[in-house]
Amino acid sequence: MPRGRTPRLPTLKSVVPSDGFDWQTLYGNKPILSNNLSRQITKALNSLLPTFTEPDISHAIIKMFQTTTDNVDGPITTTAEEFWGVLRGQVTWLRNLDEHTILLFSWAVCSARNVAHEHYALELDLQDKAVEDYPMPTTEATRVVTDFGLKLRATQSFEVTEKLLPSWIYDSQNQGDKESTQAAFEKSVQNVKHGLTMGGKPRDNHAAEHEQVDEDGDEVV
Repeated sequence: MPRGRTPRLPTLKSVVPSDGFDWQTLYGNKPILSNNLSRQITKALNSLLPTFTEPDISHAIIKMFQTTTDNVDGPITTTAEEFWGVLRGQVTWLRNLDEHTILLFSWAVCSARNVAHEHYALELDLQDKAVEDYPMPTTEATRVVTDFGLKLRATQSFEVTEKLLPSWIYDSQNQGDKESTQAAFEKSVQNVKHGLTMGGKPRDNHAAEHEQVDEDGDEVV
C-alpha cells in the first residue's frame, strides 16, 4: 500500500456472516442487502468499532435478535417500527439507527437466513433427500434468527407477525422487498407455464420432475 494512504475500512456487505446465511437472492442473484442499508449499518457500527470482522457482525446479529426475542411476551400493539424503536435502547449498536432502518435490516437478515435454507433444501432435493432427514446445520446466529420467528408465531396473531416478519421473506422468489418479490413470483409462474425453470432457464428432465406450479401459481414439489 502506498505511504500515506488510509487503509480501506470494511463495509457491512464485505463481512456479513456466510455460515447459514446467503445474501444473494435465490433467483436473479440480486443483493438482499441494499447499498444504502449497508452504509447506514456500517456507519452505526463504526461509531463503536473503528473496524469490524465477520464474527463482530455475527455477534451484533445475535445480540439484536436475542434481545428482541426475550422481549416478545404479551400481545404486541405497536407498529413494527415502534416495536424496534423500543428495543433500540437495549442494544447499544442499534442506538444510532432509526426504527425503519432497523426493521429493514431485520428483514434482510431473516431473508438471508431463509435463502440459505432454500439453497440447502434444493441441494438435498437434487439428491432425493429430505430436509426432515438431513436438517441444515445451525450456528448461534442462525438459531437466534429462527427463534425470533418461532416466538412471534407462537405468541402473536397472524396480523402482528405479518407486520414484523412479512410472508414475502419466506417466498423462494424473495427479492428483498414485497413489490419486487411479487413481480418475480408472477414471472416465475409464467416461466414454468412456458416450459422453463422458475428462473427462466431451459429445464432438464430432473428439473421438470421437481419444479411445478399449480393453476394458482403455488409451487408444487
